[in-house]
Amino acid sequence: MYLVYFDEVKYNGDNQPFEWLCGLAFPEEVCLDIDNKLSSISKSYFGSIALSKDTEFHAKDIIHGKGPYKGHKIEKRLDLYKELIKVIDDYREQIGKIKIKVNPKYIQFPKDLSDQAFMFFTEKLDGYLKSKDSLGLLIADSHPEKRTSKIDSLNHYRHYKTEYALRRTITNVIDTVHHTNSHHSRFLQLADVYVYTCALQEVPQDKYPQMEICRYVQEETNYYPDSCKDWPTKNSYWIPRDKAAKI
Repeated sequence: MYLVYFDEVKYNGDNQPFEWLCGLAFPEEVCLDIDNKLSSISKSYFGSIALSKDTEFHAKDIIHGKGPYKGHKIEKRLDLYKELIKVIDDYREQIGKIKIKVNPKYIQFPKDLSDQAFMFFTEKLDGYLKSKDSLGLLIADSHPEKRTSKIDSLNHYRHYKTEYALRRTITNVIDTVHHTNSHHSRFLQLADVYVYTCALQEVPQDKYPQMEICRYVQEETNYYPDSCKDWPTKNSYWIPRDKAAKI
């Protein structure tokens, strides 16, 4: 069984030209060890293992010195970010990395970018789980505005099929999408670091520490995903579910 934590980086025009949805699939046999490592990092950095907003590993806040990192020296924050990336890399043989990038620039008649990314994520994750002859349970941040759509979508994919011409039935992602507050889950925080790092590497960086993070990831880790989709590669359009069901 895999516990699969996923998070998004939203499309935001020139500031963020892509929609990202990435996840980390943790096999049950390494969960306790990773949980202990993340608690140890929290104890070292914050002096506490508490799960709270004051001790949350939030990638954007770490980089920009916001929230609980306000006033912290940049090198201290950079060392923390690298330490969190290293946890993922240390378990690269066990943790599955799923990466989805949607480019709205080349989409004709787009629907909701988050929904499109989630469909591709579900397909890629299901394929990964099949390759491991295992099942997976999805866990996400608690965003009320997106919670219902993802639960409904996963239920549809499991009992019918995904959309577009190459429609797939999802068989190895079980139950529903479970939600929790990000500050209550170190695994979800690690997924946040992963998706934010994926987004950082896709666009040229000319500021510190972003440049150093990209260098570190590319030169000192094996950052390649186990399954990914970069969509579209040319002009594409969304086939509504009611029409796709007739294809």
